[in-house]
Amino acid sequence: MLRMKFVTGILIILCGCSNPTTRTSIYDQKLKTIDGIEFDFSSLKKNKANVFVLLLSDCPSCINYSLTLNQIHKEFSPQGIPVTGIFPGEYGTQQEMKNYRNEFSISFPLLMDPQKKITSVLKATVAPEAVVINGNGEILYKGRIDDWMYAIGKKKIEVTRHDLIDALQAIAENRPVSVKETTPIGCIIE
Repeated sequence: MLRMKFVTGILIILCGCSNPTTRTSIYDQKLKTIDGIEFDFSSLKKNKANVFVLLLSDCPSCINYSLTLNQIHKEFSPQGIPVTGIFPGEYGTQQEMKNYRNEFSISFPLLMDPQKKITSVLKATVAPEAVVINGNGEILYKGRIDDWMYAIGKKKIEVTRHDLIDALQAIAENRPVSVKETTPIGCIIE
């Protein structure tokens, strides 16, 4: 019995919670948009799935993928799978984030995550990195948008694998996602 209490105590410490069965859900979080309006993640639970993309306003990879992300949002949002952009940390100013939105005509919500709460929940390390989550908070896909970038600063002439779109099409068609994780290439989130 003493050993069981010790193990439970260790789990509580490692998990950072008072109840070992409790886990932090992205849908329990609240952040502000780049316009300073509170964004309630619980409103996203009703969607078939949600695409969260980590962005940095000055990252060349994020800039290069802005058109693709807009197209993905335009295609999949009506199917109940919207895109939400998240700026982790305090690397850019609010004005730089607004400039990014305006310059690249970003059509999906952009949120500020200065304490990297959402970034931690998503376990994201690179921008751009896409994480697709269902209404229960389960990760359905995590990784790159496609294989256009094969190394930092190096791009293919032609995209041959559309990992994020393939995952979203599977979700939209109620099929399992065949490739659940890929390695994103871009700017490191510190």
